[in-house]
Amino acid sequence: MSKKFRGILYVSLVLVWVIAILVGCSSGGGNGDGVVSPTPSVGWTPQDTGTTNNLSRVSFINSNQGWACGGNGTILRTLDGGTTWNAQVTGVATDLQGIKFISATQGWAVGSTGTILSTGDGGSNWTILTMQGRQMTENLHSIYTDSTLYPYMWTCGDSGAVYFSDNAGASWTKQTTSVTSNLYDIAFDPTGLYGLAVGANGTIIRTTNGGSTWSQDTSGTTNTLYSIGGHEISISAVRIWIVGAGGTILRGDMSLSGADARQVSWAQQTSGVTSDLYGVSFVDSSRGWAVGSSGVILTTTNGGSTWSQQDSGFSGAFYGVYFYDSNNGWICGQNGTMLHTTSGGSPTPQPTSTATPTVTPTVTPTVTPTVTPTVTPTVTPTVTPTVTPTPTPTHGWQRQNPLGLKDVCVAAAVTNGWAVGDGGVIVFTLNTGTNWIEQTSNTSKNLWGVHFVNATNGWVVGEDGTIKNTTNGGVGVNGWSSQTAGTSSHLYDVHFVDNSNGWAVGAGGTVTHTATGGATWATQSSKVSTNLHGVHFINATTGWAVGAGGKITATADGGTTWATQTSPTTNDLWEVNFVSATHGWACGDNGTIIVTTNGGLNWAKQNSTTATNLRGLHFTKVAIGPVYHGLATGAGGILLQTHDGGTTWGSVASGTTENLWGVYILGTAAADDGWAVGNKHSIVYIQNSETAPPAPIAIQTTSTILELIQGIHFVDDSTGWVVGDKYNAALPGLIRKTTDGGASWTIQQNASATANNLNLHKVFAISATNVVAVGEDAGGDFTILRTTDGGTNWTDVGVGVGVAQNLNDVHFPSTTVGYVVGEAGLAPNTIYKSINAGATWALVAVDPVFGGGGFLTLTGVHFTSATNGYVCGLVDAGTGNGAIAHTTDGGAVLAWTIQDSTVAQQLNDIFFVSTTAGWAVGNANTVVLTTDGGTTWKTPAVAGGVNPVAGTNYKSVFFASATTGWICDDTGVVLKTTDGGLNWTVQTTNVNSAFSQIFFRSTTTGWAVGSSGILLNTNNGGI
Repeated sequence: MSKKFRGILYVSLVLVWVIAILVGCSSGGGNGDGVVSPTPSVGWTPQDTGTTNNLSRVSFINSNQGWACGGNGTILRTLDGGTTWNAQVTGVATDLQGIKFISATQGWAVGSTGTILSTGDGGSNWTILTMQGRQMTENLHSIYTDSTLYPYMWTCGDSGAVYFSDNAGASWTKQTTSVTSNLYDIAFDPTGLYGLAVGANGTIIRTTNGGSTWSQDTSGTTNTLYSIGGHEISISAVRIWIVGAGGTILRGDMSLSGADARQVSWAQQTSGVTSDLYGVSFVDSSRGWAVGSSGVILTTTNGGSTWSQQDSGFSGAFYGVYFYDSNNGWICGQNGTMLHTTSGGSPTPQPTSTATPTVTPTVTPTVTPTVTPTVTPTVTPTVTPTVTPTPTPTHGWQRQNPLGLKDVCVAAAVTNGWAVGDGGVIVFTLNTGTNWIEQTSNTSKNLWGVHFVNATNGWVVGEDGTIKNTTNGGVGVNGWSSQTAGTSSHLYDVHFVDNSNGWAVGAGGTVTHTATGGATWATQSSKVSTNLHGVHFINATTGWAVGAGGKITATADGGTTWATQTSPTTNDLWEVNFVSATHGWACGDNGTIIVTTNGGLNWAKQNSTTATNLRGLHFTKVAIGPVYHGLATGAGGILLQTHDGGTTWGSVASGTTENLWGVYILGTAAADDGWAVGNKHSIVYIQNSETAPPAPIAIQTTSTILELIQGIHFVDDSTGWVVGDKYNAALPGLIRKTTDGGASWTIQQNASATANNLNLHKVFAISATNVVAVGEDAGGDFTILRTTDGGTNWTDVGVGVGVAQNLNDVHFPSTTVGYVVGEAGLAPNTIYKSINAGATWALVAVDPVFGGGGFLTLTGVHFTSATNGYVCGLVDAGTGNGAIAHTTDGGAVLAWTIQDSTVAQQLNDIFFVSTTAGWAVGNANTVVLTTDGGTTWKTPAVAGGVNPVAGTNYKSVFFASATTGWICDDTGVVLKTTDGGLNWTVQTTNVNSAFSQIFFRSTTTGWAVGSSGILLNTNNGGI
């Protein structure tokens, strides 16, 4: 297990805790005695579960589909939010304490005496894994995995037991925890590296390497801890809650960067009760619930600074709680009790009780012997559970237009790899390429080379002398740090032989070297003046570099002196790879592959059987003599293979026609799998490269956009457009269309437009056929493009030809009436109106007050009806504040009212969800909101409630409801609010490019676009 997890990476910025609700063994089993059945209460409604067995945990995968487990082998399922619960046949009578589903089909449950169940069909059939040679005898209380980690999972139980599985539960390995206390809950972050388990006597144990080693935290309490809950609150910190006996609530604040990275400071919160707390659930950084004995339900709206009590109408114990969102939640407990709320429990929580509850839990966790098994299971299970395909994970923000990948590296285990490419993209996998996740590179420079010496230490190099280093596998927003290369030349490849000694090569024969892990770099004389594309060292002294014109240069003293070697080709060479001090290969243009068997004293051509340009090459040594297996990649998706050191090469189907640039094979006796990467984020997984042929699995994307994207609009969940700066001089600016929700995008041309070479700023889809885009042409004159056939043809309506003004925004409140705003041109403030679906446009006259206010540029427009609307823009010279104006009659003469935004900053966008509720955003972190249609505007009066990244400019705002909205800025930050804009939470995007616009179809499905072709999508609100 430790070998597998030394290579698993942290997901950047995205530590999203899935809450695990736990209670002790006997607390979930059997039936309760003397417990009054729940009665309806304010905010909570009893549901009929059809059982009197205690229910220990409840969990949902969406607002309708969920499961609960409990005593006597009970598992219940609902498909309608709990209106009806149906018992499932489990085949066991043991008490079940934990349950986890990662999809509608795949789930697991654990319980007493080492019971583990698995299902691949939503629970219609459960497979008993208990008696499969696992030697588990401890009572198990919790199980953890998620769709990102799958098939990795952990379970915990009595006597400090923690077990790990890397095959979806088919077999398990016991991990050493060094504690003997019963453990009642366990949870991991999505990387599978950072995890916590909690239990008796205030025990908190923590791992940062997937459980290879566990250390104990000081909790500050001796009370038993039962449940873990947490929620991402920013890109630089994580907050975790733990609840336990005697009303204990602990909050842990974790830093992800700096000297205290990954350290947690635990502090007790005042719960106001002394009842045992068995479950906790948080939906964001502020909103959470805790439940326990005596029918206690606690809630907080400020991250636990204060907790208040809700009326449950129940006197028994609650063991589990789960909230799908801030409104929809379920609580389970004694006697089959299940409560449901659609209002967060109560619109007006009751004051916190200070009285000691008179009813205590009727059962307490059973304590088993403290002796743990000393033998790690070695018996392979004879029956493997049915495993369904890995579900597509619900994600936060992910690219829909992956950029080209130029190099790939595998380290420590074939499960773990990194690839780098255009626009500063760094992606990694922790599950053999099943999922690739983007890391924060903190650069938009093109990256061309990557190399890792182990699972944590790696370097990337690229454009303008860019060198980035990680010492933690790329974790977090500060996972990659810049190093000074000693050159501004482009760097094309990098290679390290240990944590200290490395070389990078690049343009004009550049070689730069470090002996300090990159703390300092110094250039070396390569004796070559042409570009060097590839470098490889076998130790700290001996290495080779290859490049343009077939150049080969080598060193035997760590680069103090380099000397050219005689090359048999003048074709450009792109990659070099040595397996020993004597045996090496290089590849290049026109199918070139050359080989040396004496360290480069002599090089000879090999017959590659192709004239295709080759870009990547990698070899791995097999056990018998000087026989080497290798792969080469190149243009058109070509993949070549040799099993005899290159004497013969054969072609293998790669599954892609995109150019492949880099290839890497792990090259160990146990595994020779690897990857090839290329254009349009093509990733080919080469499974068992030593077989003939190997079994490649191609993962491809279909779109690459490098230009600035400025506008996006969808007419439904599938059909949408993006627009931006010109794609090339023959096209009317960037216009792309999707009909599959952004999975693929097609270029749309403009054969009928009167002007090309445009920069387009915004787009609005009136219907699936009628779309309007606005912007400027090459001369800075305004343009409005319109299509009536879904984009097959675009027409420039031409009302602004020859007028030196840019158009910045467009909005249609109806299928016929629309408005466009922009810079000053024909009038002090440009506002155009159409009453025929954009076919023709007329200038809207403005009154002297409006013009006299000094609005020279309007940046945003939004109408709630054909006549009621708002515009915003530069600072109003009359008030000194960001400009906002309002009309109630569609902008007729003398019908605009100047509104006081109260902020002295340019406003960049404005959005209303009703005639009263609206928001505007602008420069210098400006957010203002109104609840009275703009009569008064105010800044959210919450300290630190808005983006803590000082000095950024908010570019776009969008609300999907009166409470739920998003803002994007010019540094790659997305903020979300669920309380109408009073508080904002930073969301993880893994980009550092400027955003231009954010757009949502619902509270879950949305897009954000910006510079360097950034096109992000979320299907869960960007959690």
